[in-house]
Amino acid sequence: MAVTTFVCRPSKQHYPCAMEEFEVIEEFVRKWESEPPSGRRPEQQWVIDVVRSLETIENHGLVGFWQFHGSDSERVFESLRLTGNSELARDIGASAFCCPSIETSSDKVLVATPLSPQDRERLKRLLFSITDRIEGAREGLVALLPRVEAEGESEPDTESPEPTLNVEVTERVGCPYCGQFMELVIDTSIAQQRSTTDCEVCCRPFEVVVECEPGKVLALDVGA
Repeated sequence: MAVTTFVCRPSKQHYPCAMEEFEVIEEFVRKWESEPPSGRRPEQQWVIDVVRSLETIENHGLVGFWQFHGSDSERVFESLRLTGNSELARDIGASAFCCPSIETSSDKVLVATPLSPQDRERLKRLLFSITDRIEGAREGLVALLPRVEAEGESEPDTESPEPTLNVEVTERVGCPYCGQFMELVIDTSIAQQRSTTDCEVCCRPFEVVVECEPGKVLALDVGA
């Protein structure tokens, strides 16, 4: 008996989502599929199931979904529900009526016998409903993807920085001539210092002798 395949496919124009976003999802899916299933995290398997099932519907229609995913459809539906796509899972599941029309041909390739006009119309309505949700389903998967680090971006340094020692210390000194007090900035990185400065009021020079250790003035003396 001759058999034919009836496949109702959604149009590609229904998917105006940014291609870059889809490419990121596909990149992660390929990476996870290359790993042993036992090593995948649950959310990774959810994304794989959703992406591959939607891809099958796009390329092979709902009959194709049951041909390729019929044996693991319950897991796919659970993945759809866990990723916030319960209505999508419901509509795809409602197309299960086409399963009895799937037969194995002589060359062991799964094909579908022609559906009745009523079943075709029903399948078409379901497909339109599913098509309207595919874009949103894919966009929702982005939230499940690991954070993509910017190229060259390094992890922030969470260690507390070492405190910086301020070696400059301000001291008040009095002019030995007129008694006017003034402020001097002293570099304590120099252990012993001797310098001459001018009074800000009487302008007469006087000598300043300082003994220090880093960050601290140990002794300070002024003389005429």
